[in-house]
Amino acid sequence: MSHKAVIFRKALSEGKQTPDIARETCHDEASVGHYLLDMDRVAYAMLVHGMSVREICFTTGMSEGLVRQYMELAEELGLSEKDFPQARSRLQPLINAQAGNS
Repeated sequence: MSHKAVIFRKALSEGKQTPDIARETCHDEASVGHYLLDMDRVAYAMLVHGMSVREICFTTGMSEGLVRQYMELAEELGLSEKDFPQARSRLQPLINAQAGNS
């Protein structure tokens, strides 16, 4: 399991906060917040708007490889259009808290 997958599982399944996730995964809080924000952006574009890889790359400025990595991770985590709003509601406070610390 990738370090990003571990971070998302801790945020989504375990309901952990960014400082705890950072400490448990040996990452700094900014990196954890960045991963969560990028996953949110890709999953939102993919699941809510049905965007293609190329469209997501253009919209987010991320590389194709990175977008594909997040798309595969969303599938691995079982995120779907139906349950994404609930998952997003758990991610948003973590993303917003990190944005306030930047």
